[in-house]
Amino acid sequence: MSHDVFLGFRTAQRGDAARIKAHMNERGLSVVDWADTTSMDSHDAIEASAIYALLIGPHTFAPSVEYERRNPYVFAEAEFAYRAGKRILPVLLQGGDLQNVPTELSFLKRTQAERLRPEPDFLPDLEDLITKLLDEVQKPARRHRPAAPTSPIDRGEAGQVFISHSTVDGALEAAALAGALEAEGVRCWIAPRDVEPGKTYPGQIVRAIERCRALVLMLTPEADRSADVLQEVQIAHSAKKLVVPVIIRHTVPGDDIRYFISVRHQILWSDGQSTANRVRGVI
Repeated sequence: MSHDVFLGFRTAQRGDAARIKAHMNERGLSVVDWADTTSMDSHDAIEASAIYALLIGPHTFAPSVEYERRNPYVFAEAEFAYRAGKRILPVLLQGGDLQNVPTELSFLKRTQAERLRPEPDFLPDLEDLITKLLDEVQKPARRHRPAAPTSPIDRGEAGQVFISHSTVDGALEAAALAGALEAEGVRCWIAPRDVEPGKTYPGQIVRAIERCRALVLMLTPEADRSADVLQEVQIAHSAKKLVVPVIIRHTVPGDDIRYFISVRHQILWSDGQSTANRVRGVI
C-alpha cells in the first residue's frame, strides 16, 4: 500500500505529531508514522511513501541520553529514507532548527525546510504546508472547514469537550487526544492553545467549562496533585457537566479528585485515537 507522507518524530513530539497527522489525513493526504508500523516493517512503509517528513523541535538533536543521541530510531529512519531516494522534508516547530544536526544527517541541511510557527500562526502555516504537499503528490484537496479563531470563546461558544490536564506530565497525551477528537469533528478547548492573550485566565477557564458538554480529566500524578485541575473539576461538577476521567500511567485518584469523578465513566489511556473513540462513546 502506498502513502503520501511518512511522518518521523521523536517520542517527546507525539502530541504535535498527532495533531499534524490528523489535519493532513483530514485534507486528503495518506500519512503514516512509526506508531502505525513495527520495527520490522517501518522501512517498508517508508519505501511505500513519496515523502519523509521529519518533525524537528528545539530538543530533537539535544544530547539527552548518549545512546539515544548516537542513534535514536527516528534518525535511522531519516537516514534510510535519504538512502532510498525519498523526498526529505524537515518540518521545524516550536523553535526547532538545523544547527546541531548530527553528521550522519547532514543531508537535512541541503533540503528546503518548512517552519510551523506557534499559535496563532500554527494552523495557517500547517494549512499552507498541506496545500504544498497536495500539489506535490498531485492529489485534489478535500473540502475542509475554515480554521477556527484562536479561541472558541470568541465565537460565543466553547469546545464540546474541555480537556483538563497538567502541563507537567500530561501535555503530550492531552494534545494527542485533542487532535484525534478534532479530526472527528469534536471541538476541544485546551490550555494553553485556546487561552486568549489580554483576557483573564480564570475567566476564560470558567466560561469554557460552562459552555462545554463534558470535561475530560487527563488523570496523571501531577494532575491529581494540581490545585488548578481540582478547581476545574469542581467548576464542571457545579455546572452539572459530565466529567470523564482518562487514567494515565495507572494513576490512582486521591480523595479530592475521587469525590467528583464517576467510576462508571473511567477510561484507561491507550493512545490518542483509541481513547478519543471511547470518549466519543461516553459524551
